[in-house]
Amino acid sequence: MIERNVNQVNEWAAKDWAEGKANGYFDGRRPGAPITRDQTAIVNNRLRNNFLKLIDGNTIRITELERQLETIEKGGELQ
Repeated sequence: MIERNVNQVNEWAAKDWAEGKANGYFDGRRPGAPITRDQTAIVNNRLRNNFLKLIDGNTIRITELERQLETIEKGGELQ
């Protein structure tokens, strides 16, 4: 069995690891180590908070998109 270097990211994951690190979801340490439940909770909550901020900032846009969808569903044309 080959021992995995937990301080080295896999080549196939390097781009995504760099992006996740740059966006603040991971701290950049031990990219090859198994993730723990508490580490998973941190990433999930960072994602959740960002989604909530995104949704909150787009409430008016979401309302407009819903109105447009209803128009489309009724066979109408968008203006």
